[in-house]
Amino acid sequence: MKALQYKYVRVQGINGKVTHLVDVQGQLMAAGLGGVFIINELSATPLTSEPVRSIFLSPSLKQLFVSTYNEEIKSYKGNGATWQETHMLDSLQEYVSYMFEDKLQNLGCVVVSVVIKIEMIDNEITNTAHIPYLKPSIDETVGLAKGSDVYVVNAGEFQMYDHANDKFVKYDSLPGTRKYFASAGAFLVSRWTSLENHRRTYHESHAARMARLVYRHQVPHASRRWQRPLGDHSR
Repeated sequence: MKALQYKYVRVQGINGKVTHLVDVQGQLMAAGLGGVFIINELSATPLTSEPVRSIFLSPSLKQLFVSTYNEEIKSYKGNGATWQETHMLDSLQEYVSYMFEDKLQNLGCVVVSVVIKIEMIDNEITNTAHIPYLKPSIDETVGLAKGSDVYVVNAGEFQMYDHANDKFVKYDSLPGTRKYFASAGAFLVSRWTSLENHRRTYHESHAARMARLVYRHQVPHASRRWQRPLGDHSR
């Protein structure tokens, strides 16, 4: 066996916590409290210096959407190191924690109590609608689209958008205190637990249909110590 050694080298030009790393058309970008940065080798060039909540690249519009702590949605179009602001969603002043897109090219902006559905035709906004959750929660909500189906999850409950009645309906539930992420067409679920709370066994009657939508990361047992998923440094 051959031992491999690595060392971490700081990327120059970023001051502040990085919360997102995204591949934007082959270009690595970092986003967080210091803004959005274009990464080239060990240097970073700022795209915007405003603190960022979330960042999303629209596959159909080929635009980068950036949700800021100032409750703005900035939009950019370009490639590589050259990006221009398009001001597509300048009129939207909301606390947007997450964004996604369905196969009809509609944008979904996740806010505290609703999903703002932004309907697009030929890269132009034709309509906006506010679709409330079944049970609004202070927990962060994330969403995703699989084909024509749109899902959101918060406070242990998965909800699916009912197109016919223009509302969210209950899809399934996963009880317990958890942290949710959405990536590559699936929800990622992490759970904080202690030994006492970990003894509970979950019986999921809908395991087969949930398996295609949900991946779970479960923290190992530990004697009377709180554990956190790898990469979570919030505690």
